[in-house]
Amino acid sequence: MPSKLRVKKLFRPLVQLLAKSFRKVGITPNQVTAMGLIFAVIGCIFFIIWADYYGALFFALFIFLAGIFDGVDGTLARLINKTSVKGGYMDSVLDRYADIGITVSFLGHYPTGFTILGHPLFGWIIFGIIGITMVSYTRAKMEAMGGGDSDVGLMGRSERLFILFISALLNYAYVGLLIVAILSHLTALYRIHHAYRLLKSLTNQNYE
Repeated sequence: MPSKLRVKKLFRPLVQLLAKSFRKVGITPNQVTAMGLIFAVIGCIFFIIWADYYGALFFALFIFLAGIFDGVDGTLARLINKTSVKGGYMDSVLDRYADIGITVSFLGHYPTGFTILGHPLFGWIIFGIIGITMVSYTRAKMEAMGGGDSDVGLMGRSERLFILFISALLNYAYVGLLIVAILSHLTALYRIHHAYRLLKSLTNQNYE
């Protein structure tokens, strides 16, 4: 099931409203992409320097903005008919920087020795980064091979940011990290399965 049918659909009216507003004032899609990264960085800074609920609250709010702007740049590009491979590449690269920064920031918010389900926080962070990276890579690789839109599975970027937003808002950010880490790996495995089936089908068609 494509992630665009879930969280992205929920906030689509807000995304479209912002995109139309930015078009009127001349803001470009690349500038929106950069703003999304800036929001993520600001959220991480608050999360690190305030190891209390206020840090988690501001983290949640700026992560939410980063997620919204992640959808605005593409919508704005389509509105002004300026979609490009270069813009998509920049968006993908900056998103990965933001994702890694967000995940690593948990080290600064929680005390040394903090554990989740009996395992060190650092281990969950590494586990999460690998899962998030593989979700992105499995989609990008499949689409580069001509597999079409491979945004399938439970844990697209919008879903990851939304889970972190809700969990941090409730002051249980570490629970969000746990959920994102585990479901990211399951999503990556599902995308591998999806790609394998599609490639097998295409191979069989070539031999018919």
